[in-house]
Amino acid sequence: MIPYTTPTITLTVDADLTGMAVYVTLEQGETAITIDDATVTVEDGTSTIEVTLSQTETAAFSRGSCDVQVNWMDVTGKRTATIVRSIPIGTQLLDSVLE
Repeated sequence: MIPYTTPTITLTVDADLTGMAVYVTLEQGETAITIDDATVTVEDGTSTIEVTLSQTETAAFSRGSCDVQVNWMDVTGKRTATIVRSIPIGTQLLDSVLE
């Protein structure tokens, strides 16, 4: 991911998340963003989750890496989460939001 861009991050979870409330959290140091409007598709019991970040959201991260985790909850309140993974954060030379 590169700050000040609008990437779509695709994650794969080995679970059927049909009908679940899905939350994707990205964290770097004191900065954390949780997205709750991900697009989820399921095929053969595996879920593909896509989240698109805004320029402002990606601007909150600096070069290095950030952690990402998916949490989901069913209608009964049972909550499950993936292990935390890292994604690389690149450099941005034009460090401003473009309109």
